[in-house]
Amino acid sequence: MATPRWEVLQRRWADDPGALGDIRVPDATVNDWLRLIEVVAARWPCSLGADGEQIPSPSDLNGLFALAGPRSMLLRVRLTPLINLHAYFPDYEGIEFDFDPQELLDQADLDDIVDFVTSVGRALRRTVRVVVEGGDAGEMDYMRYDADGDRIVVPD
Repeated sequence: MATPRWEVLQRRWADDPGALGDIRVPDATVNDWLRLIEVVAARWPCSLGADGEQIPSPSDLNGLFALAGPRSMLLRVRLTPLINLHAYFPDYEGIEFDFDPQELLDQADLDDIVDFVTSVGRALRRTVRVVVEGGDAGEMDYMRYDADGDRIVVPD
């Protein structure tokens, strides 16, 4: 699998230094969310928040969805000491993590994002897109994990 080059994506991110990036999986089911949380929590430190306050993770992941109800739930993933990913859930329109591209300082940081995206794509067996926050998937992709080819693609 080819690794995206830091220099290429750094130039794209420099065009809009205030924009966040989104890591997206469309049309998420409860099972997708449960699998995602299981896989991510096994590899990276995670924390949960509800209405702005940190909460303990329930021993039964299904309990997360019972906790959510009308509350605003946040899953925070500490990818590296400087890079954090944030997802609000449950959102059945899709799984979406946001990140600040300005926190990525070099190829190693980009490799960490690629590793996360690839891990999510393989776990869910779905295409995962990394896009400009609020941008249209397929039109504003920084990169994507192609589940059929098991590879990362960086559009020209």
